[in-house]
Amino acid sequence: MNINFRTLLLLLSITGAGFSTQAQVNGTAVAPAASTASNPVYYMIESASDGSYSFNGFTGDFRGNVMISPATAGKIIHNKLSTAPSQDHALWQIIVVDGVQVLKNKGTGMYMTGSHSVGTTAAGNDFNFDLIAGKQYRLRNGTLSYANTWQNNLCDRINTGFQANSLTAWYFISPSPLGATIATAQSILTTTRVGVHPGQYTSANRKILQDAIAAAIAARDNSTTDDDETARITLEAAIAAYQNSQNELRISNDQEEFWYWIKAMRGSSNVALFAENMGTGTQVIHKERSVKDAQLWKLVASGEGYSIVNKQGGVYLNTDVAYNALITTTTAKPARAVYFNKSNYATDNTEYVNYYLVEDTKVSASAQFRMHAGSSSHNFGLMNWNGGIADNSSFQFLLYDPNDLLNVAIMSHEEVYAASPQGTNPGTYPAAARTAYRAAIDAARTLSNNETATSEEKNAAVAALEEAKSAFLATRNPIKLSTVNADVWYYIVSAGPGYSNGQVMTNQGNTAGSMIVFGTKVLDPNKLWKFTDAGNGKITIQNMASALYIAANPRNGGTTATPVAFTATWMGADAQFLFNADGQTYLHAQQSGSLIVTWATNTLGSASAWKLEELPASDTTRPLRISSVTVNQGTYTTTSIGATDHGLANIALTTDGILGSVKLKSVTIDLNGTSRSAAIKSIKLYHTGSSNRLNAATHTLLARVDNPASVNNTIKLELTIPYQLPVGATQLYVAADISEEALEGDIVDTRVHTIDYSYLTGTDTIARPTAIATPLHSIVYLKRVQVLTPGDYNSVSYRIPAIVTAADGSLVVLTDKRKYNSGDLPGDIDIVANRSTDGGATWSQPVTVALGTGGGKGFGDAAMVKAKSGRLIALFVGGPGLFNSTPENPIRSYMSTSDDHGVTWTAPRDITPLLYGAQCSDPVRAKWQGSFFGSGHALCTRSGRVMAVIAVREPNMSGLQNYAVYSDDEGATWKVSQRAIIGGDEAKVVELDNGDILMSSRTGGNRLWAKSTDGGESWGTKNNWPQLWGNACDADILRYTSVKDGFNKSRLLHTLPNASDRRNLTMWISYDEGTSWNTKKTICPGTSAYSSFTILPNGNIGVYFEEDGSNAYTMTFVEFTLKWLTNGADTYEPPLTSVDELNDGINLTVIDRRIYLDGNTTGFRIYTLGGIEIDGGQALEKGVYIVKVAGKANRKLIVN
Repeated sequence: MNINFRTLLLLLSITGAGFSTQAQVNGTAVAPAASTASNPVYYMIESASDGSYSFNGFTGDFRGNVMISPATAGKIIHNKLSTAPSQDHALWQIIVVDGVQVLKNKGTGMYMTGSHSVGTTAAGNDFNFDLIAGKQYRLRNGTLSYANTWQNNLCDRINTGFQANSLTAWYFISPSPLGATIATAQSILTTTRVGVHPGQYTSANRKILQDAIAAAIAARDNSTTDDDETARITLEAAIAAYQNSQNELRISNDQEEFWYWIKAMRGSSNVALFAENMGTGTQVIHKERSVKDAQLWKLVASGEGYSIVNKQGGVYLNTDVAYNALITTTTAKPARAVYFNKSNYATDNTEYVNYYLVEDTKVSASAQFRMHAGSSSHNFGLMNWNGGIADNSSFQFLLYDPNDLLNVAIMSHEEVYAASPQGTNPGTYPAAARTAYRAAIDAARTLSNNETATSEEKNAAVAALEEAKSAFLATRNPIKLSTVNADVWYYIVSAGPGYSNGQVMTNQGNTAGSMIVFGTKVLDPNKLWKFTDAGNGKITIQNMASALYIAANPRNGGTTATPVAFTATWMGADAQFLFNADGQTYLHAQQSGSLIVTWATNTLGSASAWKLEELPASDTTRPLRISSVTVNQGTYTTTSIGATDHGLANIALTTDGILGSVKLKSVTIDLNGTSRSAAIKSIKLYHTGSSNRLNAATHTLLARVDNPASVNNTIKLELTIPYQLPVGATQLYVAADISEEALEGDIVDTRVHTIDYSYLTGTDTIARPTAIATPLHSIVYLKRVQVLTPGDYNSVSYRIPAIVTAADGSLVVLTDKRKYNSGDLPGDIDIVANRSTDGGATWSQPVTVALGTGGGKGFGDAAMVKAKSGRLIALFVGGPGLFNSTPENPIRSYMSTSDDHGVTWTAPRDITPLLYGAQCSDPVRAKWQGSFFGSGHALCTRSGRVMAVIAVREPNMSGLQNYAVYSDDEGATWKVSQRAIIGGDEAKVVELDNGDILMSSRTGGNRLWAKSTDGGESWGTKNNWPQLWGNACDADILRYTSVKDGFNKSRLLHTLPNASDRRNLTMWISYDEGTSWNTKKTICPGTSAYSSFTILPNGNIGVYFEEDGSNAYTMTFVEFTLKWLTNGADTYEPPLTSVDELNDGINLTVIDRRIYLDGNTTGFRIYTLGGIEIDGGQALEKGVYIVKVAGKANRKLIVN
């Protein structure tokens, strides 16, 4: 008997009953075992999370969800088996590679990675399976990373493995074919609904699938397996028939009309989501749903597409509006037809109604019109936004049936129920009341699904629902007011957007006028507030630590000793409240400065919306102690000989409690992982407060140990006087001064063992970090300089590196100065240049190459090259940004030059019409939608041709395509090559010794390449390199040496983050002109992204790259040798550049590329470096040759 899925029938009914704690949904759990070549074993990896355990405020009942591999490298999905592209995408095999266990997906052949994505390599992605209980396992990558279910149906990793039934608990399910099909069918039933709306199903079709499941179960559970395959095939046919019967959008015509409410994802409140005609020629605004003509819309044919018509006055939704314009109604039929493309950017897990993108094309990537639900700045109404697809561009079309309003009522009550959380805090509802309301909704749904129900019964059910709703809303928990006899303390928690969500109002001082901020929720009197009666239904808000009150306008007053009356307004949903004093707008979490101010915004989920969490009485007597210690890598993982205060480890501490204080006494570390103790001059301990970046000039030095004797012994950084730590989150930093005796390539690292402190009245104790080791180490370079850091020269951010060595030996870098945020164009961005005349040790202040003058008027993404004349040429773009660009208003291409080695630059010259856009003379390129240069190094060939690569948005093509642009007159004119790489991105080119041009293009995974044999004018087939693997990131490729220039070897270098994310910047070296890249070394182990590099006059390598990124990137320069890069296997040798170096009495000369001995063309023989003899009577190609002089010596000679 096949019993793998028997338990499922007891736990999961077709109506969607709940599961017991240990239920497995998709089959029977087994112990995981590795496959062998002769016995491959596949598993579904099913979540055991039942919602009972939360982490960082997040939890979820994900039982039945299985890990599903995406089709291409990216985050693993956890969702119902029925959502997988095929069952194979949900099947995983444990295989052993190089002695470790890895997980390989059957459907895609890709491997699970430590970041819980899938990638194309097994290297470093080893997993162990830790049994928790009851056949539940944790999936552990290495020692610290556990796979977990997370938001948006994506898997992630957590550094802590939790208990059974938690986010990190998984079952390994070994399915039978029939059992898996039954599970799929049952999952489909639980994720679909009977109804009339698009995406729902008729009750008759649902009954057919239910009967087919019952028959399959009977076949599975009988005493024979002979009929299992027949039952499986029959059930799969029933599944296909059911899925094909889904309700679709219905188009109105002269014979019949179908009216819809259009429901958005975003509105001015949780229920104000329905598009309403506000009058001809005015914007369509989102309102609460009602049965009126202004909210009902029909879809009618318009050419090959459709138009949308309102029932009130028969006006059309005006789809002819421009980008970023408000959508109005019009009496004239729009010329622009639209299509309804099913959206993957929003899901309805209650009613399972489809979401649609309303666009002017069937291919979203090329849409010029996309209906979008605007925010408060667009009146919470409709607008045209094609700048990017998001959930706010997704809409539901809910069918209006005038003969059956019960379904309308059910959906309305489901919305109220979903917005009414259960709990004991203000604005939440008691469990019993919520259960009663749920039962009333379910009873109405049962009646609605009964095809024999009369209209009188349905009308009575609508009335019963309204009564149940009124009774339910009356049970809402109120704000508890403190009295003289009893205090009730609350955290005031932001319900706002990401920057403030979950943060709590925090008092900053015991003096009136101190500003109020928002910060992390910990047990801290400064974060606790009580409400007292101020009369007339109003309240005061008083802090526990200071006993001060929130001022009427805390932007100006902060806190005050005088009680101020506030009105607390429940916002109608999700336990959210508004607070405002008389004559003032609402308390608001301002992103800038993390300040509490007042603001007019009053919508759910805005930064003016707050939740209240009551402090348990038991917490009021808890002593203040260190509750958590986390050791992170220092901000940077690169340093240099003689550097001071290099951050090795950042210690994030959290203290919580009410009574007493915490006083730090010492921190114990070791230098495990450091290559030599002599590399370190001093170890220091700093307190950096809330900053995760060390600034030795402003932060407090607590302790210091000089000349550590060993990398293995522990070091105690002991404070002379105990140091009182602030309440809540704070940071310590372990830093090192690097010795002048350090060697290139030395490694420095540390481990943090204990934090010694006292609490209350002097009780000594120890806190230990969850893990003692920092995840990475730091590398010591010959030079390491921060050229530009966030905040320098009044700029929030810097990005996009480019570096060259100028003709005078100076170094020149170009960088995006992203003044107000880190975003790309169309932001207000400058391009700036810095110079170094001492090999990168010091850098000039930046000079502006291109000055941005506002949004849509900035510049960015510079590529730079030294032309044959020595002129520096910079190529960059500016204007509306790549994805806002059109042929009529394109992102523009510019050129600027410097004839004084980067000291000054010419004004940007617009070269767009030479390349593409409506003004371009080429009819094909005139229709291109957008283009930008691959930033970093451009190319100057031996012939003097200047070349860069552009990434192009072409009409009717997805993604970006690469083309070379080139000039034979140093930029006076430009030409565009044939298409080089389809599906490319930022790309670079390098010239090979044989004159071919090699292009390397950005992609996720294995780097793309193509080759040109005609100077970059046409290109061969797209390929990829098996060794060059990493993040989809801009990178550089450059020639290091060539035998044609007199060097002993030809070498190419390439940089790229060698990871699935932006870290571990690595340099590869090729000795066979880019055919293979077998030698590589990490440049920056930590966060590192875009990079550019150059060859210094001394033969060393200088890399300019984006480092860190915890706030915004630091633009870092490092210098190292070829010897270090190759671990001593290769060293730089200067080229033989002149015959005068021979000094052996042999008088060899080169005239017109012919070789002469004592003025004659005889008496010697000429060979290539490969040993092939060359006819000396002809003009030679440029290169290096061996000249054998009879009776004397063999010598190398350069022919230029």
